[in-house]
Amino acid sequence: MLPRRVMLLPLLGLVCAVVLRPASATYVDTVLATPGLVGYWQFEVATQANSTVNGLTGEFVGDARVSGPAQGPMLSGLPDNRAVLLDGDRDCIATDLDTEATFGDAATIMAWVYLDVQPSDAGRFFTIAGKSELGNDLDLQIETDNFTKFYTDYSTATVYRMPLPTQQWVHVAATFDDQADFRRIYVNGTRVASDEPLGPDRRPGSTAFSIGESLVFTGRFFQGRIDEVAVFDRALSDGDIAVIFAAASAPTPTVTPTVTPILSATPTATPSVPVCVGDCRNRGEVSVGELILMVNIALGNADPAACPAGDPNQDGEITVNEIVRAVNNSLYDCPGG
Repeated sequence: MLPRRVMLLPLLGLVCAVVLRPASATYVDTVLATPGLVGYWQFEVATQANSTVNGLTGEFVGDARVSGPAQGPMLSGLPDNRAVLLDGDRDCIATDLDTEATFGDAATIMAWVYLDVQPSDAGRFFTIAGKSELGNDLDLQIETDNFTKFYTDYSTATVYRMPLPTQQWVHVAATFDDQADFRRIYVNGTRVASDEPLGPDRRPGSTAFSIGESLVFTGRFFQGRIDEVAVFDRALSDGDIAVIFAAASAPTPTVTPTVTPILSATPTATPSVPVCVGDCRNRGEVSVGELILMVNIALGNADPAACPAGDPNQDGEITVNEIVRAVNNSLYDCPGG
């Protein structure tokens, strides 16, 4: 079994990425700052469907159009967020992303989706986004069994075997890396399916990237709304995707990190607070789950009362310094432990 310190290093990176990102970071900022971004279709301008980056364009097909304000997912920094409306009747977004990025070895497709109905009710597959090619797939779609599937080779897929909910926004991402031999699906920032591709490695593909319909396997028109479609030329990590999803709703922390973190615990004399910063359950150690809870409290996504030990000075908030102290307690054991 790996030593505890080695096991915690990836989490330490995730904690630092979440709590130390710039105070002005919004969902869009976080996506734009993620390395490997090739195209990013935000659908914020009513008259066009172009990518925010790299000069890529998008074309409305059929009745596809950008919605009115506040009809997209609620995202930090976008109070009047819009989305593309797709009624399922021969409409989609066709882009000019073809040979600029061929995604031969690795890729990530990410989007927010809002299903009006399930594919089983519509009687057809729903394409979320992809770069379809016969015998060389790169397709993220929901099929008539209502399962989300990600194809990256010759007709084999990684499958999330739970229907996505209708009438609400859901964040979906899919990654693959042929060198590392994995393919994964994420829902709302959490990995929900993973396996090794069974077919031959994907070849570089030259077909165009599309949203809401496959330009090769036609008739897979999405019915609902899609927003914030991003495609990367690498497989984002679990931490990358968790950070992006957390940025969707996380308020800006009110505390500015100091230059030199405090690395030793200095609890107050309040008897009700355990000595070990981060030991939310008072067990003499700090677990991975407790670190994640502290991050969520710092971001405003959880109640500080859920972890009194994360707030040793009892000021009602958890700071970056307190998280650093908890990480050190997790890596090097609690004082006196």
